[in-house]
Amino acid sequence: MKKYRLIPIALAFGLVLISCQAAPEISEIDPETSAIVKETPVEAENIAVLPIETAVPPTQPPPTEPSPTITPEPTIPLEPDSNRIPSTDLFTLFSEEPVIYHNDSAEVPMHLAFPGAVVYHDNLFHMFHNELEWWPAQVHTFYSTSPDGRNWTRATDEPLFLGEALNALYTAYVSSVLVEEDGTWVLYFYTVDNPVGWEAITQGSIGRATAPAPTGPWVADDKMVLTAGKQGTWDSFCVQNPSVVRTETEYVMYYTGYSERQAAIGMATSPDGIEWTKNEEPIFTRSGESGSWDNAFMIDPRVILTPDGWVMLYSRSYKVGAHGPYGIAVSSDRINWKRSDEPVASGENVGPFIWAANLLYHDNTYFIYVQSGQVSGRGSDLSSSIESPEADWNIYLLTHEGSLWQ
Repeated sequence: MKKYRLIPIALAFGLVLISCQAAPEISEIDPETSAIVKETPVEAENIAVLPIETAVPPTQPPPTEPSPTITPEPTIPLEPDSNRIPSTDLFTLFSEEPVIYHNDSAEVPMHLAFPGAVVYHDNLFHMFHNELEWWPAQVHTFYSTSPDGRNWTRATDEPLFLGEALNALYTAYVSSVLVEEDGTWVLYFYTVDNPVGWEAITQGSIGRATAPAPTGPWVADDKMVLTAGKQGTWDSFCVQNPSVVRTETEYVMYYTGYSERQAAIGMATSPDGIEWTKNEEPIFTRSGESGSWDNAFMIDPRVILTPDGWVMLYSRSYKVGAHGPYGIAVSSDRINWKRSDEPVASGENVGPFIWAANLLYHDNTYFIYVQSGQVSGRGSDLSSSIESPEADWNIYLLTHEGSLWQ
């Protein structure tokens, strides 16, 4: 087992990274009015689409003793007189140092660590983290465990697998994990089918892989479980960032969808985690409130069930492919959401730059794992910074104990 060691963090400026691996020349746009590029539809025969008002049947209450990856239905109602969740100092940085450092001791040294997928199971926290030598490069998925969610140990210095092993044309990012009742481990991932050019933003799907144990062997399904919509739909470019919750009656997936006019968060449901039915329209879009911090593209959902209800961590973006600060939202019906009045994870409490994040709830505590870093030298924006072999991006932890309403 390898313990982490401190890697000095250098300076960087700007914030531009291509979430669907979009080309660096994409300019800033108004997500309501400005087109990006002519659409390239990607269709799938196995994905149905239902109107939003009929796509989501009500869930049944879970048993008193749910399995480790089924969390209880909400017991604390949303406050009807509150439009926003007060979020000032809601989450606290656990340490000024990362809880997981990128692995520069592997055969191919890594410089970027993403908190890909995390779950609590069998008295341990498990994280599958995506790591890269630099961007864009092949994704290496590593596996670590923790007894408390704060102190982590790598299972191995070498990756479990590379993204190209998940039936991706180029590579894939692990995004969500759950454990079935029969002990099968399930990872949901999204693909990057082309590392450069406009094809990078118009091609990419969501897939599924299974294994008998977290260390593998991992086998990807023969076909993707969710793909981009038809031309003219809200998610016609690509789909990414799956976050899957298993309830007592079905599976629920939240994901980012891109079209020529917007990036928004959609939802799909499934009886088995394999065949999915999309909601016809996105369920989480820009706030529409002038001057609000999240009146922009909405991306990168991380959704869990807790006593507070359905809880979503989400990111704001003013540019296609770029990430910004993260906020938190709560819902009693998983479609209509109350948002935080300010970000809960940003350059102010993690910083200076943050990128990917993930959310977990265990033992009355919320855990936000967030990627943050700085680099020196290669330009005034983030995309040029992360292309540098000197890039230094690690995983930090924010926590909150108790209800989000306190």
